[in-house]
Amino acid sequence: MGKNTEPFGRCHHHIKNRENGGNSKPNNLLFIKQGREKLIHYIFGDRDFYDIIIFILRISRAKHFEQVNPKIEKLYKLLEE
Repeated sequence: MGKNTEPFGRCHHHIKNRENGGNSKPNNLLFIKQGREKLIHYIFGDRDFYDIIIFILRISRAKHFEQVNPKIEKLYKLLEE
């Protein structure tokens, strides 16, 4: 769970984790519910949000999701850059 816990069950979650050069400045933190933050780490480990997005896009590519939603092809181009 995030270090900076707040009342009402919310905490700060790093967008780019500290291990990959992220910091604790406000532009790199999301204020989310503690349960969601815990679930993110349970499912994805210490990956940051960028790694999670790329991971999900690769899964969708493997499952041929573009046949269901052609708009996803635009996002695939980001992976190839």
